[in-house]
Amino acid sequence: MKRFAEIISNLFPYWFILSTALLFKNIVEIILIGAIPCILWVLYAKLKNQQWDIEDRAPRITPLVLLIGYGFLIYPIIDHGYLMIIFFINLIIISIITFFWKISIHCYGSSTMLILLAYKYYGDSTIFFIALVFNLLIIISTMWARLYLNKHTKLQVGIGALLGLIINIILIATTT
Repeated sequence: MKRFAEIISNLFPYWFILSTALLFKNIVEIILIGAIPCILWVLYAKLKNQQWDIEDRAPRITPLVLLIGYGFLIYPIIDHGYLMIIFFINLIIISIITFFWKISIHCYGSSTMLILLAYKYYGDSTIFFIALVFNLLIIISTMWARLYLNKHTKLQVGIGALLGLIINIILIATTT
């Protein structure tokens, strides 16, 4: 069972990149917003002899701040639509929370993707339904895996998932 939980937990960056591919228009955006941030995070963790998911709160702050800086660098290159703004705001919110408390970034990110994909494909009932069910399964399995592996408490996982949902519903309502 532990191996299954590790697989679910370790699939997060790949799922994030795949979800980014479903959200953005072209390969440059997918690489700049999906792939490179995941690669930078993993490289930072490796340089600091950490596991890629950086278990402790304090060591997460530096790569989060670096990713905010990276966001400023790529902002002129990327289409300034609502998705880029939402990704940037989410990164800032996660960073601020991490200064004070450890939150499940896996669960926050999974909930974020649920809302963004559901919004993007709302008009197409088949894709909308598939995106909704698949992402709900991702959130539930991610929550279970993070708890099973003792990476987070129930509160950290629950708050991460709930904030990802609520904040992104508000962001969609105010930016589109």
